[in-house]
Amino acid sequence: MNAHDDYMAGFMEVFSELDWWGPATPEATRRALAMVPFAPETILEIGCGPGMATMTLAEATSARIKATDTDDGALDRLRDRVAARDLGDRVTARNLDMAQLSRLDQPWDVIWAEGSAYIIGVERTMQDWRHFLRPGGVLVFSEMMWRTETPSDELRAYWASEYPAMTHVPQRLAQAKRASYRVLGHFDMGRKAMDTYYQPLEAQITAMLARLSGSRVLEDLRAELAAYHACDGLVSFEMFVLQKS
Repeated sequence: MNAHDDYMAGFMEVFSELDWWGPATPEATRRALAMVPFAPETILEIGCGPGMATMTLAEATSARIKATDTDDGALDRLRDRVAARDLGDRVTARNLDMAQLSRLDQPWDVIWAEGSAYIIGVERTMQDWRHFLRPGGVLVFSEMMWRTETPSDELRAYWASEYPAMTHVPQRLAQAKRASYRVLGHFDMGRKAMDTYYQPLEAQITAMLARLSGSRVLEDLRAELAAYHACDGLVSFEMFVLQKS
């Protein structure tokens, strides 16, 4: 196993038992869904993780949902959830990289990407993914945003390293309009969304401290948690709901 594989194995060991892999709540998912101006028949979810948003979407709609991720363990957990609620006729999970969406049937009524669009860049996803939406289709995504022009040097340095393209809401809205989207709505998902992710993560790290001791995984996750504790009011997780023009 090379250094990267070893790192990812340690990283996934931490996350394998966590339900939330990013800031989110069922309430935020439902609020964003309420902004979609039609009842979707098809939803493509990108970066579904273990499927918490997937299940909220399945319960709130009658849509056929294709949920994608690149972690087989997460997809297996989603499949278990789908089976437990007898939703297998509408919800399917597939291991697929977000750069390979052309392999799927298209177009889609809605593309849903909570906490994942930043991986290849939000500006790029707005441009590239619109080709997989039907006319009038809707793109929903969430990401970390600055809420201040004057963060501390430590917080600025952390996010410059982790998410250099992180920006402010007005700039992201302007980019969406330039990419030929109509902004249906956006909102700060609130402290609850941050806590839903970070509090179980912090507890998991504490429980695994002996196994993680001295690892780069522990170092990186501690830095992320330090940024979380220092960020109140300075950053937020924002949900965007955009309609293809």
